[in-house]
Amino acid sequence: MLEQQRGNMAKTAEDQFVSCIPLPAMASSVSTARMHTRALMDKWHLTHVVDDAELIVSEIVTNAIRVTNIIPSQAR
Repeated sequence: MLEQQRGNMAKTAEDQFVSCIPLPAMASSVSTARMHTRALMDKWHLTHVVDDAELIVSEIVTNAIRVTNIIPSQAR
């Protein structure tokens, strides 16, 4: 949906550095996010920051999964 909305707008230079993938709240999403990040860093010629980017993405996705899995049990 966001891609459709963005299709109607003028693209800026920053748009070339935007990527979005859906990730379910499961452990395998962490490795998927790392692989996606590595591929993007290569595509964007940012291989010098790939290790740092993977670490940051891995931490964010892991934390998001942990929080997502905590919420249902607390809501009971």
